[in-house]
Amino acid sequence: MAKNETWPRNPRSLWTVLRFFLVAGFLVQLISGALGSYEIWTGILGPEDFENPEVPLIGLATLASVGLWIFVFLMCVISTARLTFRMGKNLNTLEAPGERMPPGWAVGWYFVPLANLLMPFRGLKQIWRDTFAIADRSQPDDLVATLWWASWVFSNILGTWSFRATLESGGNNEAGPTNPELYMMSLYLGLASSILGAFSCVFMLKTFGPIVQAQDEIIRARAGASSA
Repeated sequence: MAKNETWPRNPRSLWTVLRFFLVAGFLVQLISGALGSYEIWTGILGPEDFENPEVPLIGLATLASVGLWIFVFLMCVISTARLTFRMGKNLNTLEAPGERMPPGWAVGWYFVPLANLLMPFRGLKQIWRDTFAIADRSQPDDLVATLWWASWVFSNILGTWSFRATLESGGNNEAGPTNPELYMMSLYLGLASSILGAFSCVFMLKTFGPIVQAQDEIIRARAGASSA
């Protein structure tokens, strides 16, 4: 247990970590989209195409991008959870007005099936609203938060469909897909998922950034006032 841990705690250091992995996630999504676009453009579908010496290299690159995305995604999950909890608890410590869910639930809803389609977004919107309620600045348009969540949810849905279509088409076989049409559909779904995923990273940067900046200013101002 940490000793002499005081609240509120500035979220800027946690934001620096999350921002790094969001930028990394954006780049990985672009790479995944580029690989999918190449497969669509070249029409690598049947067993005869898999005799092309370039195909194994594409497969390795795709596998590497998937592995890298899994790592970056896990780091984003951890960083988002820590930052969300800190921002929520800061509001409680600062006695910000408004009804909002406990910081633990603002994080916990991310891991509850079905509820995670809406409740994490609701928790974040409450943090957004109550932060700017006590900030010495006007509240910006929260449309970007809606765009972040919508692009994130639909990116995951399309990614799941793409993965299932790849398996059903035999696209993971060394000899090539047994259902070229379904495999092509999986490529298009994967490309759409990557595009939305990249946008999601950008919108998340634009959503969390203003909240962190506002809380940073609030905490610094109150620290200065108390020491004066």
